[in-house]
Amino acid sequence: MLVVTGARVWNPSRGGGDPAEPRAVWINGDRIVEVTPVDAAPAPGARADITVLSYPGRFVLPAFVDAHFHLMSLANKSLRRDLSSARDAADVVSLLAAEASARRDDGAVVGVDFDESDWRDGLLPTRASLNAVSRTRPLYARRVCCHVGVANDALLALLQSPERFVDRASGRIVEEAVFEANRLTRPPAADQVLAIDGAIAHLHSLGVTAIHDIVDAESLDVYVEGLQTSRRPLRVDAYLHVAARDFDAARSRLRALSGRGVRAMGIKIFADGSLGGRTAALNAPYADGGATGDLLVTPAALRAELEACVRMGAACAVHAIGDRALGAVLDAMDSVTRAAGPARFRIEHAEVIGPPELERCARLRVPLVMQPNFVRNWGGEGGMYAQRLGPERWGRNNPFATLSRHDVPVVFSSDVMPAGPLFGIRGATRHAVAGERIGTGEAFYRYTRAAADVFGSWEEATAGPEAGRIEPGARADLIVIPAHPLLADPDRLRVEATIADGAEVYRAEPAARPMKHSKRRR
Repeated sequence: MLVVTGARVWNPSRGGGDPAEPRAVWINGDRIVEVTPVDAAPAPGARADITVLSYPGRFVLPAFVDAHFHLMSLANKSLRRDLSSARDAADVVSLLAAEASARRDDGAVVGVDFDESDWRDGLLPTRASLNAVSRTRPLYARRVCCHVGVANDALLALLQSPERFVDRASGRIVEEAVFEANRLTRPPAADQVLAIDGAIAHLHSLGVTAIHDIVDAESLDVYVEGLQTSRRPLRVDAYLHVAARDFDAARSRLRALSGRGVRAMGIKIFADGSLGGRTAALNAPYADGGATGDLLVTPAALRAELEACVRMGAACAVHAIGDRALGAVLDAMDSVTRAAGPARFRIEHAEVIGPPELERCARLRVPLVMQPNFVRNWGGEGGMYAQRLGPERWGRNNPFATLSRHDVPVVFSSDVMPAGPLFGIRGATRHAVAGERIGTGEAFYRYTRAAADVFGSWEEATAGPEAGRIEPGARADLIVIPAHPLLADPDRLRVEATIADGAEVYRAEPAARPMKHSKRRR
């Protein structure tokens, strides 16, 4: 038996949350069995059968659930060169050159997370500039959105993706070619296995105990071994990046992890690309580019995949960022559910939402899995969103408050850009468009209870009592923060302790600083 005491317990909600009151939380195994007044809790060491964790003056709330994640991407970042500090293309080349010089092997050199939207000229590195580092070993720089990269001759020669995704003159690659480059330049499997444990430890330091993970089927062997090797608890709902016809075979490879809380939920489909790469499909041209982006799946193919998921009882998560892509996805989901009945569909990102798409979102009530950290990364006057969309559409970007008023199901996630929920919560409560800001309680709610329960009653039916709340019967996943979440700036908060499956899995050092973000704070 474990008792958490000495702190005020707070359950977030759309309306702000319950009053934060001193309580003792009694935990048996991985479940909360009772929540009592503090004076009912034993003193530390008073009973041999009870462990007491005391957090005097702190606040305890449900742990975070990140509803769109890439665990392998987070793990592999520690094995690749970080390019987030680059201020121009020359910096990217210099960092890759330093990495190549430091390496003792002749394998691929990969750098990740550059963001040219912050640069003075916005010019990407080129094939020629990477060739100046090396022509014989694959070199690859990937943009922070993971939809755009630049490759040298050695890597371009290996790519077999359709030519529409590869500009061999400049070395710029997008979408399918980026995913192929990721596969061709993976770190050694043994290194990835160890890095998964480190990634889970990092999640615990951020207060995240559950993720909805987008998983590449070609990395499943490493993925399974890494999760089996790590002793750190992490519940995973996996969305496999495979065709519906291949889902059962891929799902069977995850069954070895069922005992540690990993479920294969369904598949992931890309309907378009990213705004940063100008590959998201828009109804009107980009303000700074002229084109309108691309749909990556035909309406007929999308409907066929959705129908197959309904027949199998599998969920389907569809990536749709631009308003044209969002409209096409909503059309397909509406058509399939009319013909086939209830389904577990969700839409990832939904960054640009015009009035027609808003009306259909409100009517169809398909959950939108959104990223408030994106607003913080790229919102504001002169930010990437304003550059790509212009003033009128920029005001409709990530419209959290409007969606809330229309009662559209919205849950929050990070997409690992960066992974910290507190960073994203500040993005939601300080949205660059003042009219789209939501309250702090609602922001925490969408990163806890709502994210744990994307599909509503279905999740409750399979997981037991409500997830994302501190109450008897709920899962014992909690975090401890130093101040009342409704009164403190999220940037001044840090996770001081994390409890997962009824055990303390992280406690911050007393002198620890707030978490380091991959972007400068706004």
